[in-house]
Amino acid sequence: MKTKILSQETFKALTVFQFNFEPTDEMKILTGDEAIESKQVTITETSDSGTVGNLLAQNLSNEFVFFSDGDILKGAKQNRTLNTSILMRPNSKVIFPVSCVEQGRWRFNSREFKNESFSKPPKLRKEMNENVLFNKKKNPKSFDANQSKVWESVSFYNNIYEANSNTLSYSDVYEKENLNFDNFKNKFLYSNNSSGFAFFKNNKLISIDVFNNSYLGSHYFKKLLLGIIPDVYLTQNIDNYDEKKCIDAFNYFISAYGEEKFREYNGVDAGKEKRFDSEILTGMELTYENRLIHLSIINLN
Repeated sequence: MKTKILSQETFKALTVFQFNFEPTDEMKILTGDEAIESKQVTITETSDSGTVGNLLAQNLSNEFVFFSDGDILKGAKQNRTLNTSILMRPNSKVIFPVSCVEQGRWRFNSREFKNESFSKPPKLRKEMNENVLFNKKKNPKSFDANQSKVWESVSFYNNIYEANSNTLSYSDVYEKENLNFDNFKNKFLYSNNSSGFAFFKNNKLISIDVFNNSYLGSHYFKKLLLGIIPDVYLTQNIDNYDEKKCIDAFNYFISAYGEEKFREYNGVDAGKEKRFDSEILTGMELTYENRLIHLSIINLN
């Protein structure tokens, strides 16, 4: 993958690189957010009784629809997060593998789910990626992400932000810190044509996400930015920005991703997944007919 960095921005402990890559692609794909908002996709419990680890998604449109592994779905009997990235085929019905991010509620507050405006944090994405791969080694069809571990992480964020959530919901962290997180987010602006983003905490690379095109990139930039803020907001000791250190780390991880061994599996719906089995990084690459749809790289160290 050949990359071109378009911008570098820093605020407090967070640095963000925005970039594009070659070869580029412009496959027409709707985001899950816009598809849900326009009623082209509905996501519900699998039945009135429901199943914690599965949701029913129906694509009523003639377009492909993309959901990221970082997406959080709010509503129905309890809030969930996706265990992996998903490309829905047109006019399809798909069972989404999910984990609960709201431990203390199991009752309907709506019939359908909406997407949250933020992604889950890299710390949680890292843990879930590792657990999905661990379970896939035993059962290639599994997308299990270890619910008990997810609840531990949700409790961690509720505790450090003193969210006092009645239902132990990850979303309540954002309800409490909404203004602070928004002020932090507004220090960063999307760079036109960016389809990839690298996030650093005190010059240490945390994660890289790359999308099929800048349309998806422009949408997920805001969600990923809000998603990483809980992992950096409380940082007390802030290092001066070291451009060389960040660029070297970015290039190293892009190169490492290209050289890593991976295991290939079928996607939840359209496409194939490549999952990395590495000592330095975790993540996955979702492709469709040899087109990159989403690449997620997360530093393990």
